[in-house]
Amino acid sequence: MSDLCSYCAQIPFEILACPTTADVAWAQTERDQGRPFSNVLPRGDPGDNKPKTPLGSLSRIERDASRCGLCRLIQSVIRRQGAVWETNRPIPEDDSVVFLATTDLSYYGVVTVSPLDIEGLNDDSCFVVRRLCIRAEWNGATTGYEEDGSHYALAYFNYILQPFQPRAAELPERDRMLFSGRRRPLVADMELVKRWMKICDEQHDVSCAEDDDMACDKEDLYFKHIRLIDVHERCLRTFRDTKVSDLDYTALSYVWGINQKASLVTDNEHALEITGAMNSEFLPATLEDSICVTKAAGVKYVWIDALCILQDHIEDISEQIGNVGRIYSRARFTIIACGESASAGLPGLQPGTRSFIQDHAEVVPTTQGRPGFSLMTTCIAQPTDWLKSGYSKRHEIDVSKWNTRGWTLQERVLSRRSLIFTEEQMYWVCDGGTFCEESHFEHPEFPADHPRQRYPNTPMRFEMYGKRLSSLSMKSLDGPLAQLVNAPKHLWKKYGALVEDFSHRNLTYAGDIYDAFRAVCDTFSNLTGDTFLWGHPRSRFETSIAWRVVRSRQSRFQRRTARTTQKMTSLRDHVQLPSWAWMGWLGPLEFNVTDMHREFEIPTISCFVHKSAPLRILSIKAEEKRRAMDDLKPRKKNASLRGTSWKDIHDHLPHLDERRLSEIPDEHLLFFWTTSAHFAIEYRADVASETTEVRDDSDTSLVEPDLKIKDDAGTIIGAMKRVTQDLPADPGQKEEFIAIGRRQIPDLPMLDCPAHVVVMQIRWENGLAQRLNVADIEEDAWLRAAPVEKLIVLQ
Repeated sequence: MSDLCSYCAQIPFEILACPTTADVAWAQTERDQGRPFSNVLPRGDPGDNKPKTPLGSLSRIERDASRCGLCRLIQSVIRRQGAVWETNRPIPEDDSVVFLATTDLSYYGVVTVSPLDIEGLNDDSCFVVRRLCIRAEWNGATTGYEEDGSHYALAYFNYILQPFQPRAAELPERDRMLFSGRRRPLVADMELVKRWMKICDEQHDVSCAEDDDMACDKEDLYFKHIRLIDVHERCLRTFRDTKVSDLDYTALSYVWGINQKASLVTDNEHALEITGAMNSEFLPATLEDSICVTKAAGVKYVWIDALCILQDHIEDISEQIGNVGRIYSRARFTIIACGESASAGLPGLQPGTRSFIQDHAEVVPTTQGRPGFSLMTTCIAQPTDWLKSGYSKRHEIDVSKWNTRGWTLQERVLSRRSLIFTEEQMYWVCDGGTFCEESHFEHPEFPADHPRQRYPNTPMRFEMYGKRLSSLSMKSLDGPLAQLVNAPKHLWKKYGALVEDFSHRNLTYAGDIYDAFRAVCDTFSNLTGDTFLWGHPRSRFETSIAWRVVRSRQSRFQRRTARTTQKMTSLRDHVQLPSWAWMGWLGPLEFNVTDMHREFEIPTISCFVHKSAPLRILSIKAEEKRRAMDDLKPRKKNASLRGTSWKDIHDHLPHLDERRLSEIPDEHLLFFWTTSAHFAIEYRADVASETTEVRDDSDTSLVEPDLKIKDDAGTIIGAMKRVTQDLPADPGQKEEFIAIGRRQIPDLPMLDCPAHVVVMQIRWENGLAQRLNVADIEEDAWLRAAPVEKLIVLQ
C-alpha cells in the first residue's frame, strides 16, 4: 500500500468502491425478493453522510506529493487540468484556498438492469458508481467567508480518480470489482470497438435493435438518392431507390472549421467516383481517420456531409438536408469527432495523437476478508477557464467545440449508436449502455451458476449520470427504447430541452437555423402526429409563442436578421424568420410546452394565419398532419377566445389588402384578438448605450439585467430579461403590451399565488406588430390599466 498522508487517510474510500461479482450475486438474490439494487449492494450510497475531506492548500499537496501516493495523483491532475479560476487567473497556493476531496459530487454513473431504468422510469433500481472529485474553495478561516464555502467554490476537478484493481486477474472471480478502472492504451484498440458493437447487436435487442416495422412512413425504408464513400475502394458511390437496411455505413459528425478544403462539387463529382480518389493527401485528418475507423470496424461505407452532398448545387443540398434524420438514425454508428476542426483528426487512431499515461496509488489494502483497491487517474481533460464553462460539472464532451455547433445537436440526438473521440479516449454510447476505454463498463459475463444468468435478456449495463441532454447520456429520439418508454408528457419535455440546448449553440451561417433543427422537428412530427411551424408545434402553438429570454454570461439576445440559407415558404425565396418564432432570434431561451406547464398557463388568444392561392384565413391548427397525442385527452379551454375572419382583417387592418398579403410568405403573420395596454419600463442608464451588433458566435461576459415594468403610479408590476431591441427611441415613452395568456397555480388556496397575465411586448413597423419580449404582469395591475380589445397582426 502507498503511504497516505494524514489528510488523504481521512477520505472515506469505501464509498468509491465498485461492487464485486459476489456483491452482485447477493444483490440479485435480494432483488428477486423485491428489494432494489440501491438498497442491498453494500457500497455506493453514503446516506446522509456526504463528506468533504479537507486536503489543505495546493502548496501542502505538492509538498507531500513525494511521500503520499494520492497527493501525487491529485497534484498531477490539478497541474494537467489547470489550477485556475475565472479567466486564467491562478488559484492561490497559500492557505487562503483549501482543496477538498468530495464524494457528494462524485456521482459518475449508475448500473441498471432494465431499459426502463435508463430513462429514469424505475426508482431505486440502480447502483451508483462514484469517482473522486476535488474542489477548491476559499478557506473561511483565513478569508472571513462562512465556514460552509459552498457558494465560494473556485474550481471543480471532477471524476479524476476511479477504483482500480491492478492485479484483478490474480483474484478469485467473486472478488473482482465490476465497472472499475483499467489502463487505456495510447493507441486505440479497434478490437474493443468491435466488442462494443457485438454487445450492442447481441444484448440490446430491446433498446437498440433495428426494426423496419417501426418506420412511421414506409418511404423511410428507402433512400431515393444517397451518396456514400466506399472505404475499401476509397471513392464515392451513388445509390438510388435503395432500401436503407441494404446499406451498411457509418456517419461522421464533426466540426468543419475554417480550413475545410475537401468537398464535393459539380466539377469534381466524376473524379471522386474513381477508385482511390479519396486518398490521405486529399482528405483532412478527421475525414481520413473516419474512413480508417469505418474500415477497421468492418463497415463498408461512411457518410460525410462535405463529400456526400454537392456543395454548389442548391437542389441537391435541399434534398440531402431532408435526408439527414434518416442518415444518422439508420447508420451502423455515428463517429463523433470532438476536435476543433476537420484537421484535428481522431485521437488514438494514429501513434503520437494521445499522450496521457494513467497512474494509480493503493488506498485500501487487501485483507483476509476483503480485497483492496487503488485509485487510478482518469483520462478526462477538463477546461482550464472555469468561469467560461459556468463552474460546470459537465463532461469534457459537453464543453467541447463540437458540442457548441448548431448542426451537431440533431446529428447526435438522432444517432442510435455513437463512437465518440475525445482528446484521450473513445466512448461508445447507444440506447442500451455506455462504454469507454478507461473503465470496464462492458456488460459483465457471469459464471454459469451465477444468479445473473437467469436474466440473459436484461444485462447489467452502465449509464452516465447527468442531464438527459449530456452527450454521454443522451438517447436517440426514435429508437426502440424511445418507442418503448416515450409518452406525450416525456416527449414534450424533451422537445423543450432540445430547443433550449439548441438556442445556446452557434452557426457559421445564421440562416441555417431552420435546416440545422429540421430533422428534430420531423422526428417529433412522426412521434406525436403534430406538425411544426418554424419550430413551434401547432397543437400547442399559443403556449409555445410565450417562450422567454434567458439570462446569459456568453451572449446577448437579439433579432436574427439573416435570411434563410435555402429558398423557402410560398414565395420560394430566402426569407427572414418571424419575430414571434424562437428561430427568429439569437441567444439562449426558455421553451416550455409540457402538459404540466399548460395546466397553469392558459392561452387567451387563438392564432390564425393567411394562405395564398386562393387567399384564405385559417386557424393555426388547421394544418395538423393527423390528430396529435395531446388532443386525445380533454384539456382546459378558454371558451371566450375569439376567432379571426377575413372581414375582421378588412375592417380593422385595411392596409393588409390582397396585394400586400400576396407579398408576405404564407403563415408568417399571426392574426388574433386580444387586449392591449401601455406601461413604462425602467432601463439602466449603462445598458441603454449598448447597441453593438452581436454575431452568432459571440462570446461576451455580459450578464443581462432585469427590466422593471411599472404602472402609472411608478409601482413595479412585472419584470423581464432584456433584449437588444428593447431600448426605446424616447426613454420616457411607454411600451405596448398585449395579453397572450393567464398564469395561475390552481387548487392551492394555502399559498398566496395571485393570477398573472402573460404579456408580449410589441412594436409596430409598417403596420405590422413585432415581438420584443414576454413577461408576467399582475392581473389586478393589468385590469387597472383598462386594456382595450384589439386585432393584432404579428410578424
